Amino acid sequence: MERDLKPAWLTGRSVVVIGAASGIGAATARALVRAGAQVALADVAELTLPGSERVLGMRVDVTRADTLEALRDGAMGTFGSIDAVVNCAGVIVPGPVDRLPIEAVHRQIDVNFLGTVLVTRPFLPYFRERGRGHLIHVGSLGGIVPLAGEATYSATKFAVRGFCLALALELKGTGVSVSVICPDSTDTAQLAIEATQHGSPLSFLSAPLDAAAVAAAIVDTIRRPRLEVSVPGSRGLPAKLLAWSPALLTRLYPWLERFGRQRRAAFRGALRARAATRAA
Repeated sequence: MERDLKPAWLTGRSVVVIGAASGIGAATARALVRAGAQVALADVAELTLPGSERVLGMRVDVTRADTLEALRDGAMGTFGSIDAVVNCAGVIVPGPVDRLPIEAVHRQIDVNFLGTVLVTRPFLPYFRERGRGHLIHVGSLGGIVPLAGEATYSATKFAVRGFCLALALELKGTGVSVSVICPDSTDTAQLAIEATQHGSPLSFLSAPLDAAAVAAAIVDTIRRPRLEVSVPGSRGLPAKLLAWSPALLTRLYPWLERFGRQRRAAFRGALRARAATRAA
């Protein structure tokens, strides 16, 4: 269920949301529009825009710098300023490293990590000059705890997190904020891919989050900037403890894998039930 957000502090602020066609990006766009923000929505896919004069829609490809520069210019031309950029673009192709087509490896690196860098670059000079602004990139708890069966995806999310942490140090004292949002598995089309294409069992240890819950955390982070935000916060500390000791993770993995496989099978069943309900 999507939470109502207090609109006063967002009214009139301009936010760019990339990857806004579905999942976390679409939920974030809806939350921002409800909260009174001016929102530039961007995606490589077709966008369904909320009915509002405060919304701009553009097609972008995060692997192409020219489309991101056009997005910046379009948002500036429409709204006059940009206060925050939220990058939700991402792809996942599960599979063992030696069986994954090399094109799928490149695609995940290009969209998830290189896309993060390319999204940052056109907006950063404007934020520096202005002396304020907020760059928010969506990572994953899979960028803290390695995901067997999704090694490439996990590596790209480790890279996103490392990039954001390093960038925040570069920007210290400039007035520009950087945040990395690290959600647990979220009930989106991408999680369905993980469930049906033998994604990592670790992705299913906990009940999937609703995209609206992640969107609420993103909007709250715009209001109250923090460098790293785990969603939910209660799962961030266990993830970091496992990451702190690879030996502990290796020892626990057989049990975690068995439990995750059971939960993954249950989620597949839920997906089939949803499909049957839609078909009825």
